[in-house]
Amino acid sequence: MNGNGKGENQKVKYPVSFNLKTIMDNSIPKGEHEKNIKSLLLKLGITYKTFSSKLSSNRKYISLTVNVRIEDEKTFGALYEGLKNIPGVKYAL
Repeated sequence: MNGNGKGENQKVKYPVSFNLKTIMDNSIPKGEHEKNIKSLLLKLGITYKTFSSKLSSNRKYISLTVNVRIEDEKTFGALYEGLKNIPGVKYAL
């Protein structure tokens, strides 16, 4: 690992817990967003904690944040691939 702040040569050490944040279209009911994300997490065997949400200032978008625990790189990749298929997801961080 070098100290240039660019993350080069850094490897994630699994298992890892982090806050997964998704930015979603607010025209879809919040409960539907949570249901779809929970379904993906359960399908992949990812443990998670309580969801929190926040509306954008113009109320066009909603961010959902949930703490997840990822066991390996394969599951990490599958999570982000699965998020691409959830209606209304704009970004995932």
